[in-house]
Amino acid sequence: MSRPLFLFVHGWAGTPRLWDGVCAALMARGVAAGDMVVMGGGEPGAVALPLADGSGALTLPSPDGLGPLPLPLRGRGAELCTASDIAPRPLAGEGGAHRGSDGRVRVGIAERRPIIGVGHSLGAAWLLSHGPALAGFVAINGFTRFSSAADFPAGTPGRVLATMRRRLLADPAAVLADFHARAGLPLPAGPYNADTLAQGLDLLGAIDARRAFGDFASPHLALCGDADAIVPAAHSAECFPDPVMVAGAGHGLPVTHPALCADHILALAARC
Repeated sequence: MSRPLFLFVHGWAGTPRLWDGVCAALMARGVAAGDMVVMGGGEPGAVALPLADGSGALTLPSPDGLGPLPLPLRGRGAELCTASDIAPRPLAGEGGAHRGSDGRVRVGIAERRPIIGVGHSLGAAWLLSHGPALAGFVAINGFTRFSSAADFPAGTPGRVLATMRRRLLADPAAVLADFHARAGLPLPAGPYNADTLAQGLDLLGAIDARRAFGDFASPHLALCGDADAIVPAAHSAECFPDPVMVAGAGHGLPVTHPALCADHILALAARC
């Protein structure tokens, strides 16, 4: 496989800064910053799900006027952020993605490089359901389905999400503070867009990537925390047949264990 492009997607109420430690650890292990693209919400605390334009593709303009490189997206749920919300890593090295003078990500279309998707929490399910074709997939504190169902009792009951949504619209700062405390993640700076976050909760309750994961034939890995208060170990085990459980870890593995995450990402890439 040619040198891959690593595509990072954070989850509900996160920010691109979630990946800072992981990307730094990957760079320390020889990955060029230009080989990493981090999706990001345009507003603090907004769910980071990139926008598919009318053609159903996330378009990353290519250099030298050669035309855009479309990353075809699948299904619904890709409408919460605009393509300009992509937050690339700083320029480093040759090849891969880089930031143009207009601040947008640019990718050389001649390379047609394989993409390894790395998703945290909801970002993992989104990559499976709506993301581009992947040569490899890493779920970190992720899931294939979040809400419970008759055939998925391990999930979070819908009434919990409904209550959270009502509270969110009334006091988004309080809801985010509570969520990030339980998740063991740093609280993004406000102000917060309650309507956008509520749309993210709706997607969290509706998304179901179980079939997509079952059909996924490329190398994959699920890295989970056995003390995760958001996606408990039993939930992880119901989603993934062979999750790697990190003892004592919670929902914030990219923040609390960035080197471990980087090592597993590179191990996965070596199998692709």
